[in-house]
Amino acid sequence: LLKYTFIDCISIATPGIVNDNKHFVEAYTGSIIDIHELFEEKYHISTYVFNNANAACVGFSLEHPEYSHIIFHSQPFGAGHGGQGIIANKMLLTGYKGIAGELRYYLHRMQLSDDENKLIWTEAGALEVVTKALLPSIITIGPEAVAISCRMTPDMKEIKKTLSSFIPEEYLPEFYSIQDPIPYMLDGLAHLADEII
Repeated sequence: LLKYTFIDCISIATPGIVNDNKHFVEAYTGSIIDIHELFEEKYHISTYVFNNANAACVGFSLEHPEYSHIIFHSQPFGAGHGGQGIIANKMLLTGYKGIAGELRYYLHRMQLSDDENKLIWTEAGALEVVTKALLPSIITIGPEAVAISCRMTPDMKEIKKTLSSFIPEEYLPEFYSIQDPIPYMLDGLAHLADEII
């Protein structure tokens, strides 16, 4: 969890499905937790909860206003699946009940060379996981920019080369390697909470 405190509220970024800026489904156990209520009861201040990849995507978009269509792919170190924040036509897409960008529901069904939880520990395996996770999103959204936060895939030329075996290069977006997603998440949290307030 990433917490950002304003004078008027607490804003939290967390992995998993976030619904109505209150409840979230924990990414690994599937437990439904009402962080909103827990924090408001304890601190007596308005609390908002956002998906971490969505917050990072919004933060990235603030730094790159030239793009209308963005994917922020977050692949935590050692995690078999990550998540994606998606902006289309300059609007954050969260989907029905917050499910947009939740890769865990389809990634293990992709034609991967091995289990994603094993692949992610090598550079070649992480490249396979990340590119196959991005492929349907790129085809569906048609982004101008893709920001990738994954320690195991720092070479964006390799990402682009691999994806160009599926998609003609003229349709591929600009790729950005994000070494530290936290500043983007903080900027995104501030912006998202400000929109609500």
